[in-house]
Amino acid sequence: MTAQVDTRRLTVVANKVGEWRKRLIDLSHRNTLLYFRDTKTATLDLSQADAEALAALESGAKVRLRALVPDEELHRDACQRARNLSRKIRIFDEEQGIDVGRVAFGLVRASARRNGQGSVPALRAPLLLRPLVLTSRTAADSDFTLALTDEAELNPVLIHALDEHYGLEVEGLEDVLESAADGTTGVELAERLHARLADAAAAHGIEFTFERAVVVGTFNYVKLPMVEDLANATELLTSHDLVAALAGFEPAKQALIADAGEFHTPGVDELDPADEYLVQDADSSQHRAIMTALGGQHLLVEGPPGTGKSQTIANIIAGAAATGKKVLFVAEKRAAIEAVLNRLADVGLDGLVFDLHQQNASKREIAQQLAQSLDRVAKEPPVDTEELHERLVASRQRLLDHSRELHLRRDPWNISAYEVRSELLDTPDNGVPGVFRGARLQALNAATVREVERRLKDFVELDGLRILRGDTPWANADVRTEDDVRKILVELDQLADGTLRRGQDGMHRLLRQTGLAAPQDIESWEHVLRLLDDVSKSVEAFGPEIFGAHLDAFHCATGDRKVRDRYAPHLTLSWKQRRALVKQLRSMSRHGLVKRPALHSAVTQVLEQRGRWHRLGGQHTVPAQVVGLDEVMRDYQTLRTQLAAVAASARRPDLTPGPAHEVEHKLDELRGDGQMLFRMPALNAHLQFFRQLALDDLLAQIAQRNMTAEQAWQTFRRAWLKSLDDEFKIQSRELGQFVPDRQDRAADDFRVADTRHRAQAARRVRRQVARMARQAGDAYPEQARVLRQQASRKSRHMPTRKLVQQASDVLLSLRPCWAMSPLVVSRMLPAERLFDLVVFDEASQIQPHDAITAIMRGEQLVVAGDEKQLPPSTYFERILASEDGDDDEDDLGDYESILTALRSVIPTTQMLRWHYRSADERLISFSNREIYRDALVTFPGPAKDNPVTLELVNGEASPGQDGSAPADGPGRRADHEPRADAASRKPRCDHTW
Repeated sequence: MTAQVDTRRLTVVANKVGEWRKRLIDLSHRNTLLYFRDTKTATLDLSQADAEALAALESGAKVRLRALVPDEELHRDACQRARNLSRKIRIFDEEQGIDVGRVAFGLVRASARRNGQGSVPALRAPLLLRPLVLTSRTAADSDFTLALTDEAELNPVLIHALDEHYGLEVEGLEDVLESAADGTTGVELAERLHARLADAAAAHGIEFTFERAVVVGTFNYVKLPMVEDLANATELLTSHDLVAALAGFEPAKQALIADAGEFHTPGVDELDPADEYLVQDADSSQHRAIMTALGGQHLLVEGPPGTGKSQTIANIIAGAAATGKKVLFVAEKRAAIEAVLNRLADVGLDGLVFDLHQQNASKREIAQQLAQSLDRVAKEPPVDTEELHERLVASRQRLLDHSRELHLRRDPWNISAYEVRSELLDTPDNGVPGVFRGARLQALNAATVREVERRLKDFVELDGLRILRGDTPWANADVRTEDDVRKILVELDQLADGTLRRGQDGMHRLLRQTGLAAPQDIESWEHVLRLLDDVSKSVEAFGPEIFGAHLDAFHCATGDRKVRDRYAPHLTLSWKQRRALVKQLRSMSRHGLVKRPALHSAVTQVLEQRGRWHRLGGQHTVPAQVVGLDEVMRDYQTLRTQLAAVAASARRPDLTPGPAHEVEHKLDELRGDGQMLFRMPALNAHLQFFRQLALDDLLAQIAQRNMTAEQAWQTFRRAWLKSLDDEFKIQSRELGQFVPDRQDRAADDFRVADTRHRAQAARRVRRQVARMARQAGDAYPEQARVLRQQASRKSRHMPTRKLVQQASDVLLSLRPCWAMSPLVVSRMLPAERLFDLVVFDEASQIQPHDAITAIMRGEQLVVAGDEKQLPPSTYFERILASEDGDDDEDDLGDYESILTALRSVIPTTQMLRWHYRSADERLISFSNREIYRDALVTFPGPAKDNPVTLELVNGEASPGQDGSAPADGPGRRADHEPRADAASRKPRCDHTW
């Protein structure tokens, strides 16, 4: 925590300390300890009080104000002053924990003068001060009781001012106080002190006069010890990394960041119960803050209203005390201290805390309390928790095992069983069967499932289900790329532009020339065209006469005996006839065929052509050559090529069979669903992906039900989740053998053990503190003796600060937590690093210079507060100097708090997020949304009606109500009507909670 001091660090810190000291010192006219003024309402002059009653008051007796001021009229005025004084004293006591009520004996006066720093106002300063308790005796404040609670002390601010303004260091004043005999009055003692002061001043040419006066007033000099601390504790301040960082020393900031970066906050389930001392319930955010603080880290705790900040601090104090740490708990307001002390008292740990916030206890009472604590430590019994902790660990481990298995994200799916079951509950069951096992489920990993979601939704949105149902002529199309789309479009465009029509027209022309019957389908066109082509070739080879009456005779004449036998007895040719026919046929051959076998083969083909012709056109038709055959054949080949290309790409083997009008209809269907063609590359890619994952059956069910994209995805998701649920039960015995009743029993066992553990935590803390206190008493017997000696004395007790110096080890072991206002720290404690941990509450209301002397007294710092709450204010300084206790001066200054200043210095911040105070979250919802950016976790209320209502009021006070002016006369009513109208236009809004 500390660092070796170097010159540069010392310079930086010293300069900043100078700034802080100037902020603390108030030597202006507002300081009543230097420039006392008699006021009509805020001071009470007892200089002329009844001597006997005043003597009784100084002796320690409780004295009535009427006894001091018996005159009725003077007493009535004194009561009014006492009432105002009592109110001021109570405000400081309740809000800041400081006692400002004093009786001043003797006033030192000096004329205004100039020194090297400027002018010094005329001095009128109280010399001797004694604490006063002022108590009303009646409900109407018609009389008061006055009591002096402690011994007289010198005005410390006067001593400081004498040094600052006059350069006077007066020695021997404490000796005068110590040597005062019993029965010496306050004024007499003040006169002796003044004589010593006057002699020292005369040596410097300064004249002091003494005013015999006894006055009651409000005097606040608690910040002077802070000033002296800052002046005298340079080494302590410089060696503190936090203080150096606040002063602007950059290496100290970097050291803090480096230290915080190495820290790991232990989880709630990582702790051994023997090392945990939670005496109050703690939610997850509170637990992180507690563990960070107890882990030795500087910590900034953001505690919005109702998030358990006081509860968290109570747990930190208890845990720190149990582990041997000494805690300084600092808060400016008494309410913040009490909130924590009450939570500790609820569990019997109020004995841990030495409450010095209000300074009400006398020195003797303080010593007696600590001595009693020393006696009690021997009576704290041991706490047997071994069996309980074993049971707690075992039951917790059972729950953790189940929780781990339930929440473990499993590879390769990157999802937990808990998430699976949660989603299954939220995903409707549409009755579609589907399950994945083994390698199929392994393939459906987290990345693949995300890809399935993208592709499946895209597939459905692109009308891909029509493909699965066969609702599109492109259902089987093998279209994979943009080039495939372009090729099909070209073929379709050409077919649409007339290829089919030209083919039909050409065929009809040919058929009209030949008399052949029209083919039944386009495929039959090929037979006709091939026949016509063959006939044309035969005519070209032999002339048109080849198909005449002698065709059979030519065939018979050129054939061998077997051929001739087939023609008998219908056709019988002699040798001469055969020879003549062969000769004739040779003459007809335009290709020069002369050999009989070649001629016979050619005539055989012609004969076969005639047979085909008769089958197509009838026996009465004669084969003949036609005009335009080549063109028709070219068109036909183009048509066949284009149809084949489209059929192949669309995977439509049914495209070419059938009549031309049916083919045309099928082509129209393809063109009519042309939009699907553009989608086919993406759809086919999706289908290939799905088939690789064997999703065909599931996709068929989805297509059959014609689901939307989201429904399709949910169907797959549910099947996947159900399959994972089964797989996880196989993989994990904890999940596979889960029985709800057995788990409930385990949870009940843990709950009972944890409740008992928390209930025993306070006893364990007390036992630990008692053990360490006994060790301190044994190790430092002289300190224990000093404590008991001080407790037995009846007067002249050692100041608390001095007592701490002489017996700090035993004191802090007996009461390991000391609670006080930052204004009290320097007064009560020596300038030493006595504490392991300093905890600030409501830090947003404390200015940095008020906090430094507390911070330097500890190794570690925890600051808790909320920057959204009230900033620091100078309210108390102003009301102390005001005459009647009220100060209407606007306090609009932008004062930096220690919480804000430390935000840039302390790298570790924990925010308390669970808001408990509002019984209905609607009460805090606006603040949560607008101020805390929805960072708070809130809870809904049971009531249906809104707990916030708007009440409109007329905005006018009745005459005489709450200090309002009396009713105006008729002549002035007109002056006030506009104001009343304005009030009615802007009604006040009351929130009813």
